[in-house]
Amino acid sequence: MDYLVGRFHGYWRNPSNFLIYYHPALKRYVIFPVDYTSTLGYKYSEHGYTYKTDFDEWRLPKDLNDPLINMIMNTPYLKYLFDSTLKLIVNSLFTPEFMFPFIDSLTEVIKYDLTQERELKPYHSSKSIIEEVDIKVIKEESVREDANGFPSNSTVDTTIITKKNTTITLIDPGWTIDKSLSAIENSVSNIGYGIKEWIEKRSQFVDEQLANATLVSAGSLITRPSDPSNLYSDSLLDYFLPFLPSDRYRVLFFVLAFLIVIIAIVYIIHLKYKKPIEMEGDEHDLRKYNDSFFQRVKTRFNFSNNDGLFINLGRNIKSCFKNIHTKARNMIYHKSRNID
Repeated sequence: MDYLVGRFHGYWRNPSNFLIYYHPALKRYVIFPVDYTSTLGYKYSEHGYTYKTDFDEWRLPKDLNDPLINMIMNTPYLKYLFDSTLKLIVNSLFTPEFMFPFIDSLTEVIKYDLTQERELKPYHSSKSIIEEVDIKVIKEESVREDANGFPSNSTVDTTIITKKNTTITLIDPGWTIDKSLSAIENSVSNIGYGIKEWIEKRSQFVDEQLANATLVSAGSLITRPSDPSNLYSDSLLDYFLPFLPSDRYRVLFFVLAFLIVIIAIVYIIHLKYKKPIEMEGDEHDLRKYNDSFFQRVKTRFNFSNNDGLFINLGRNIKSCFKNIHTKARNMIYHKSRNID
């Protein structure tokens, strides 16, 4: 999202303004971004970026060795996950059709809030003023004895409120409410973009850049297994998905792989538990061999054995077909006895 919304003061562009928290239930680290100034594009003369800046060029030259971003870009599965997630977002969420109605619904709320703010503090002057504000200072005091009179190493924090004069820069009179709201549609300066302008241009550009990426469903990227505390899939298969065939041939691939595994297991059983030509050991060992699980499996699927599964199945099918054929002949020729 740092790249998609054009954050200048974010982790991707300028590694700063973020918090990392280890989530015990999810058993993974979660990044919380902060400070969204200079978001939605920043056409600065040096190290600026526009909606056409590709994510490979998103970092500043001095931050090319960032470990997390390099891991995403250089690991096939993570790069596939990044591309797929980005394409899914720009095709379903980060689009004018989805975002513009939501933005329009907030316009009146923002306008009301701006009106109230300007009426209470009409800072329409090119000069600054001095305003008296409350400053809270925390004073820490050591406690030598606790409530029972015993020695203690605890401390007590006392909040002291003091008065201090501070300089406040006033709002330019030319920056009216209507001008503020016009920034929603288009840029009001030569270094930025309007909110809708950025969304429309950025989503179209990213979609064109990821034209060869596969558009997947959200369920294939984020799964919800039986354990509700783990919202993400940790399957080892996820790391091999970029190397597997597309969805059209994936089922066939798994069927063939399954058959190869079964054939390999049967072949190993046949070699490992093959009955020796010359009997070794006493009669008890021979009975143990004949009654073993692997010998039973081998006998069941042995075509040359008269008691094999396929031999018996073939006999039953042949017998049923013969009975049906005999009854049909008897009905046609009105004969009371079987004709073989």
